Order: sequence, then C-alpha cells, then structure tokens
Amino acid sequence: LPKFRELAGDTANGMYYATHFSMATITGLPAGQSFAKEFRAAYGKEPDYIDAESYDAATATILAIEKAGKADRTAVRDALRQVEFEGTRGHFAFDKKGDPTFTAHIVLVKDGQETNGRTQMK
Repeated sequence: LPKFRELAGDTANGMYYATHFSMATITGLPAGQSFAKEFRAAYGKEPDYIDAESYDAATATILAIEKAGKADRTAVRDALRQVEFEGTRGHFAFDKKGDPTFTAHIVLVKDGQETNGRTQMK
C-alpha cells in the first residue's frame, strides 16, 4: 500500500486497513522483528506481506517435514495440520478445516505513514 499512500496523499490519513503483515505492526512480535532484521541485512530493504507470508509458509513446511520424519507426501500433509509456531505475523496454526489461523494486523495511516492501528483503536 505504499503506492496508495503516495497517490492518496493527505486524504489517506485516518484510514484503517487490515493486512497480513506490516512493519508498523510487528513491535510486539519477536519473530516478526527478527525476520525483518534478517531480511534487511540480506536484501537491503524492508520486507512486505508477501515476504512474510512466504517465510511463514516455508517455516510451516520445514516443521511439517521434520515432524513427519520422512519425505512422504501423506505423512507431511498430516504433520502440517499439527504445525504450530510463532511466525512473522504472530502465532500460527491450522484450524480443524485446515485453514491457517493468525491475527490480522490493523494499520492506521497517520501523517502519511503506517502505524499500528490496534494500539490506536478506540
């Protein structure tokens, strides 16, 4: 959404939106902070939601393979359903339907910048 903020200018101020990841919303997430630090060191830029989602997906996959103990498709699939960890976006697990669960991040645009909307909601 940086392009949106650029195009909207001051009219974006006061807008809330949900996202899967934002640098402004990871202050209370040690795994997110660590990921951002390592990402900046490796790539010289801030990570975005696609980077964070990809990192969490890779982490879930690696944990499932380790839990399965073998490179068997069915065993890895079954192990994936039991994966649970602290990811870049918060606590990550799968529900009974197999959908990932984590808390959405809420951003508030303030003075043209992303801020943590959860800490500023009334």
